[in-house]
Amino acid sequence: MRRILLPPLWCRDLNRWQLISLFLLAWGGQFVSSQLLMGAFLAAAGEDNHIFLTWCAVLLSEILGIVILLAGWKNFFGRNRMDMRPMRSKEWKLALLGLGIAVLGSGALSAEWEFVLEFFDIPYSEEQEVVDMFRNSGVYGKILIGFTAVAVVPFFEELLFRRTLFAFFARWGNLTAMILTSVIFGAVHFFLLGLPALCWIGFVFQALYLRSRNVFVSTAAHAMLNFCALFVALLQTIFPNFT
Repeated sequence: MRRILLPPLWCRDLNRWQLISLFLLAWGGQFVSSQLLMGAFLAAAGEDNHIFLTWCAVLLSEILGIVILLAGWKNFFGRNRMDMRPMRSKEWKLALLGLGIAVLGSGALSAEWEFVLEFFDIPYSEEQEVVDMFRNSGVYGKILIGFTAVAVVPFFEELLFRRTLFAFFARWGNLTAMILTSVIFGAVHFFLLGLPALCWIGFVFQALYLRSRNVFVSTAAHAMLNFCALFVALLQTIFPNFT
């Protein structure tokens, strides 16, 4: 616990304006490039392969975001300060433990939050757009969405939130930074029903990163969580009565 509450050493050397600029450049660059690529792909190929072309644009834009973040961190601090190293067996166990905690906590929070939304008659979508697109896509679309959501998106989001945005808030203390980063992480997914669960998941992933000082640990947990969500959606597509 003490290790989680101690800020990484590199937090003492960070320039907050460089950090927020890097965050906005990576996030904004990813969003703008995805919209531009999506428009170009759809204009060239039409609406027949809308889901597949959309996720081609998402994949390329996420890779661009990763490149921006890695280049920024390497420029600021060099390779030895990036908290990226091959995972050892105990770190895989830590990632699995974090995954279990994230799933259990998010399940409980989602049930309570759903009751609140229904009590106040607040409209909400029952699943994220990515899951809905995964269900309605063909074989190649499912492969593309699965690869992007499991292998690329987690790495980008962990670099963006757990590494960059957290470092910006860390000057106010680790716990404050964990809470603020997790709330923003939950909010930017634009999924009302899953908001508390996503905030909790972000908090757990941040704890994993701080405990291990290795961004690949939280990335592994994030990737496994996304894989489980899509695998359940696949089972529900094949077996409609599966819950």
